[in-house]
Amino acid sequence: MEDVIGIVVTNDLGVERALVAWGRAHDAVDEEPLLAQLGRVLPTMINLGKVVDVRICRELGEISDYEYFYEALITFASRFEKAEGNRKFLKRLAKDDRVFRKSLYLLGKRRSPG
Repeated sequence: MEDVIGIVVTNDLGVERALVAWGRAHDAVDEEPLLAQLGRVLPTMINLGKVVDVRICRELGEISDYEYFYEALITFASRFEKAEGNRKFLKRLAKDDRVFRKSLYLLGKRRSPG
């Protein structure tokens, strides 16, 4: 799993939304701890509806066509050095749902091609 990851969620109405999150806070390979925490946190987020599917993207480019993707990328890049150098922060992120929820960046709607 990469340091910064993309996540696509689908709600019960079939609407897809994307988020950007820290990836290696949980495990560098196993997605299950991250998926478990997302399962606890996503229902508390407004504007998502009832989430029925969560997919972790293999690469960030999969969500680059959502509004605010580049703003999210800049935000995470500006915080990268702090997060990477601070293992305490990453451990806290993985254990504290409130901190994890605040670190998620919810993107806007998917742009139409063209």
